[in-house]
Amino acid sequence: MRLIVKFNKKEKIPYTQNQLQGFVYRLIRNIGYNEIHNLPPKLPRFFSFSQLFLAKDGYLTFVISSPLNELIKEISKSFKKNDIVRIGNNFLTILSVDLFKPQFQPPIIIKTETPIIVRIPKKNFELYGINFAKDVEYFYWRPKPGIPFEPFVKQLEARIYKQYKLFTGQEQIKELPIFYKFVYKKTIDLPFYYKGSKISRPGTLWEFELNPSLPKSLINFIIDVGLGELTSQGYGFVNLK
Repeated sequence: MRLIVKFNKKEKIPYTQNQLQGFVYRLIRNIGYNEIHNLPPKLPRFFSFSQLFLAKDGYLTFVISSPLNELIKEISKSFKKNDIVRIGNNFLTILSVDLFKPQFQPPIIIKTETPIIVRIPKKNFELYGINFAKDVEYFYWRPKPGIPFEPFVKQLEARIYKQYKLFTGQEQIKELPIFYKFVYKKTIDLPFYYKGSKISRPGTLWEFELNPSLPKSLINFIIDVGLGELTSQGYGFVNLK
């Protein structure tokens, strides 16, 4: 399920990813879902969110998505028309709040609205023929000479099934291929700072055609949760094309 929030602005505003993430986590904390914030780092949060973007009607818009329908409904109830919220140094007035469930039929094509982050751990370098210095703990996948495509797809699909099993509580799930077609768009550098040092974190934008034989519940899960790592920080958010 998705929550679509429309603000009173008709132009883009300056903000950082940390400020947008802080806004989302405040919403979750304010409705009493503290357990999501307090989960161990390696456990999934089961939600994703978009950037602030100008919708077709020209208004600044924001989307939060999750298979936890009650979470989305409770966040929706916490908003009222004309409420004023803060993102970074910006004060925004809410014009409307809507709930939405994406509908689909074959061909099922999704596009990434925010970059996908996939890390290949050092233990898999030899398996995939990736040659890096031994002191490198992982590699952020992106199209590059000598870098195979296979680990990107395998990591994406393995992560989806791992999350889906945790979410449904089912261990015995038939794992079909998820992606049928891949259209690469571009690579984006997503820098972050650690102990005062700037670290490059590449992410990639795509269009994917999904396997129509996948269970409808799994397709909905993929659309709601997003793709890759750090989806609860605003990466790997997807839309139906």
